[in-house]
Amino acid sequence: ERGVRLAIEGVDSGQDPFAALMREIQRFTGRQKFSDDLTLCCLEMVDQAGLTALPEGAAPSTLAGPAQWKCVYEIRERTLGEFNPLPLLLHICMEVPGLRRKSGEIYTLLSELYNNALEHGVLELPSEWKFTPEGFGRYYSERATRLCTVSGHYIRFSFHHEPKPWGGRLKIVCEDSGQGFDFHNHAALQTTQMAQSGPRYAGRGLILLKRLAESIRFHNQGNRVDIVYDWYVFNPNKGVGHG
Repeated sequence: ERGVRLAIEGVDSGQDPFAALMREIQRFTGRQKFSDDLTLCCLEMVDQAGLTALPEGAAPSTLAGPAQWKCVYEIRERTLGEFNPLPLLLHICMEVPGLRRKSGEIYTLLSELYNNALEHGVLELPSEWKFTPEGFGRYYSERATRLCTVSGHYIRFSFHHEPKPWGGRLKIVCEDSGQGFDFHNHAALQTTQMAQSGPRYAGRGLILLKRLAESIRFHNQGNRVDIVYDWYVFNPNKGVGHG
């Protein structure tokens, strides 16, 4: 933070602050080549008092677009190991303008649903491997190996969106061809057990789902999960803007 601040404070009038910052980054790193992209962004911070509350009536553009629709998307066989459907699924949901403000939460929901179905349902990878650093490495090594030999499996997403007076409701059903799990006794789905087990890599996805979704329900032998996600233009109880 100090280096960024000094680089920007040293910029003369008319100079590009991003260019100056990149020069400072190159100097600081010894001008080594990066193996990944560098992203720079500029954020303007304002006082809370300067923020404008949402209007009492929703602007037409806020609710324009597909309001009531259903969609089923299924990915099967070797395609499970060759194709990532998450960008496509997110794009479908983002056709609803009101959901675009929640793209991060929607992507998190889709990602956790898909990865749980793929890794634990289709590939049958045990969560316990991620309890230790050694097991964590083994988990992802075995994941790559099993993805190359996927056969006879599928993951199916069903979407249903409907408008509500306060915004809308997105229902997501994710079903896979795996053997499921004992969701009745899973620690991440039991509040008391979750508190006692302490922080672990395994099970955090289910905790995220519980926090983001209005409701989450498992069916069959645990290989089908129903998510309800509500988004708000207005708080249904108070009628004021809700982020």
